Amino acid sequence: MSDENHPKYPLLSVISLLAYIMKHPFPILFLLLLPVFLASQNTFQKLISSSATGLGGVALAESPGGGFVVGGISGQVIKLDAQGEVVWGRQLDSAAVFDVDVRPNGDIFLSINNNDVQALLSVDAGGQMNWVSYTGKPSFLNGQVAVSSSGIVTVSRRELIEKPFNIQQWGFDGNLDWMLKIEVPEDTLTGVAVADYLGGSWLALAHGKSGSYLFKISHDGDPFWYWHIGGLRVKDLGVYPNGQLFAAGSFLGSNDVVMLRFKHDGSIIWQKRLQSLILNTGSATLASNGDVLVRTYLGNGLAGLVKIDQSGQLLWARGYPSGNFGMSRPIFTSDGGVAMLVPKPNQTTLAEVVLIKADAEGYVDGCSVPDICPTYEDVQLDISAFEFSIELVSFSGNIAVELFPLPLEITPFCQPVPIPLPDFSIADTLCAGSHALPTPLMNAGAQAWEWSFGPGAVPAFSSEQFPPNILFTQPGTHIVQHTVVFGGCRDSFVQLVHVLPAPIPDLGPDTLLCEGDAYPLDGTLPGSVEYLWENGSTSPLRTVDQNGTYVLSASDALCTGVDSVAVRFFDQTWPDAALQLPDDTLACEEQPLLMDGAIPGATAWQWSTGADTSAIFIEEPGQYSLAAYFEHCPLSSSFNVAFESCTAKIYLPNAFSPNGDGVNDLLIPFGKNAFFENMKIFNRWGGLVHDTDDPASGWDGSVRGKPAGTGVYVVLIQYLDEFTGEEKWFSGEVVLIRDEG
Repeated sequence: MSDENHPKYPLLSVISLLAYIMKHPFPILFLLLLPVFLASQNTFQKLISSSATGLGGVALAESPGGGFVVGGISGQVIKLDAQGEVVWGRQLDSAAVFDVDVRPNGDIFLSINNNDVQALLSVDAGGQMNWVSYTGKPSFLNGQVAVSSSGIVTVSRRELIEKPFNIQQWGFDGNLDWMLKIEVPEDTLTGVAVADYLGGSWLALAHGKSGSYLFKISHDGDPFWYWHIGGLRVKDLGVYPNGQLFAAGSFLGSNDVVMLRFKHDGSIIWQKRLQSLILNTGSATLASNGDVLVRTYLGNGLAGLVKIDQSGQLLWARGYPSGNFGMSRPIFTSDGGVAMLVPKPNQTTLAEVVLIKADAEGYVDGCSVPDICPTYEDVQLDISAFEFSIELVSFSGNIAVELFPLPLEITPFCQPVPIPLPDFSIADTLCAGSHALPTPLMNAGAQAWEWSFGPGAVPAFSSEQFPPNILFTQPGTHIVQHTVVFGGCRDSFVQLVHVLPAPIPDLGPDTLLCEGDAYPLDGTLPGSVEYLWENGSTSPLRTVDQNGTYVLSASDALCTGVDSVAVRFFDQTWPDAALQLPDDTLACEEQPLLMDGAIPGATAWQWSTGADTSAIFIEEPGQYSLAAYFEHCPLSSSFNVAFESCTAKIYLPNAFSPNGDGVNDLLIPFGKNAFFENMKIFNRWGGLVHDTDDPASGWDGSVRGKPAGTGVYVVLIQYLDEFTGEEKWFSGEVVLIRDEG
């Protein structure tokens, strides 16, 4: 800071001051005690109720004498005295109040939205309307008003959707001094914020697509300088005593409050981000001494109020019960305290708001005001110049607004803030392998819960309010820690859990016996230990001969340990496996033999051919072997494979003698893998002498009941090849022999 702000007094001035104090002790004593008097701030929390709906407090200003002016979301204007008691209340017809400022003479100036227009309303200190002036079209984001000795300034727009925005200066009589229309190429602007620049000029700010545009305008309507703050939607402006600038808003798409202090040449001094969970609830106010007051919302019905010094360092952060919408911009009060409006917690409408008047540290006498710990960190912003066009424009319009008496009720309001605590109870001693259930005592209402149970615990961590039953597997001392997060602050509580070693018998791993019909178990432990098997036996030794799971408990004077083992015997597990191994096989030489060793339970195979699949093809006769593995147990078999032809073959005698002697009297064909369908017999001249669909019945050598003559006959047989499935014909000759004697 420059020497102008910190003057260096010469020694002569100090001596003169001491001499003056000696001559005038009482006035000087009063001056010395004056800071003490000022430091005693009046504090309270008052609930403002009304039969009017929508009494959401979005605007707050201090009136001369230390009272307050409140603006409501549905058009209420309320004046309270320094004790928070009602002076008067007014209801505007069909209007909403966006911002309020107060002139030293007590006149109140409000930026209001009436139906589809924006207006500037002046009300005197007694609640009577002075005048109302049309300012433009409304926007939920715009509507700030600033007052200085030179007049009043507002921002507005001419149409609902319009690229330029307007800056207006008004006289205290409601007459327009001038209006500027400002336009940025290829961007649409919405006027948002205004501020008095040390009584000599104005600051005006508008939102665009890529950030915010800041202008310094003289009281004659001339721009001095202008900056573009990239990526930041600024909502609040302020001026430090040395002329440096303060801006607060949020990044596009972010809820957090972003603040920066910078010089009028655009160079940044500091940039900060403060946690807030709901968009548009964060706003900030700059005090004349350079301190900053910021409002945030941290969830779970907790409004945050944060004070930051002029170097950007966080001084304190306090929490207050609140709803999550309709909170006002906080203000510094003339007695050194702070104030803000919040909606009544847990209400379904905005019919009630709470005025919080706290001391310089954010505390309220008789009310719970806990510390909070919002995230506060550096950020990076970019300030750059930009092009714009500006012109003076004429402006006129009329609006009719009426004020009506507003019924109000003011009552003290101190809703306790339930602070979640990490205290919990848990068994302090248990045996390894046992469970313990942590029981929270006062952790309700936290924004997050964190549990840690130490190595070997199952689970080792939990983020639940009520964690599950915890299994402690490892002996030793476990540090069990519970942390609650509330208002961004972390509070932890630790308890020790002593896990004693249990006498756990060792029955070995689960076992599969490939051979044998008995298996010995031994769970013997050193020392004085009592044993109990699941069958009631009390010896640590046992021999088993059946498939099953065997459980042994071992107990000393403090703890009980348990082990179990599953024992299986091959012959009991796969009793029919050997019967399913391949056997000697005769196969058809016309195609390879598929030999399948897939036996239920088998997990691996090894053939004498080198194959390790469950099935193989065999093309050559010979001896083969297969080893099928059931887990680690092998089962082997050797077998022979022979091949022969499987196609159909027909056999017919060369001759037959149907002479009735009982020997070779019928001509009967024989076949292999063939199904006879028809047989025809022809004489040597080609004549058909016999035709039958039952070749197996044979031919007795007769033709139409008479004996056929000796000679050669042709036989034609139709059959089905059962191997190939084809229809085929067989032809052959046979000699019929008769005894002529």
